[in-house]
Amino acid sequence: MVRLIRPYITPPEKLNLFNLGMTRINFQPYTTPQLEKIVRARLQSAKDGLPASAPDVIAPDGVKFAAMKVSSISGDARRVLDICRRAVELVQPRARMARTDDVKEVIKSMQNSPTAAYLRELSFHERLMLAALLKCIKREGVEEIKWGDVRSLVLAVISMD
Repeated sequence: MVRLIRPYITPPEKLNLFNLGMTRINFQPYTTPQLEKIVRARLQSAKDGLPASAPDVIAPDGVKFAAMKVSSISGDARRVLDICRRAVELVQPRARMARTDDVKEVIKSMQNSPTAAYLRELSFHERLMLAALLKCIKREGVEEIKWGDVRSLVLAVISMD
């Protein structure tokens, strides 16, 4: 599942990137209107090659709902596009437009995935370790993290009064 902690060794190819002066850039999450615009632009580019009489594949309310849900959680454009794609695939055999109810169904199924179920069943300490690991990965920008960094972060959280 997750590549667990191992001794931290920076591969030579990563060292070269750091020597070139490349830095990690963090972007702000997309807002609801921005996500709606992204999905509409994708839908329009897909529709450009079709006849003018081609019906829409997803209702505007469905797009808006998906954008609202994603912007409230992560603001990740890939996620809203994936939700809309799955909603369209869900209704494709019925040859109708995806609606808000279809988008809700897709979001619910994504939240009930085996991975999400597994994470919900973790104990407090397991969640704490996983959160510390993810925080270290995000902070360092690499997937190889020193065990001592994770341990010190967990101890710092536990010792908080």
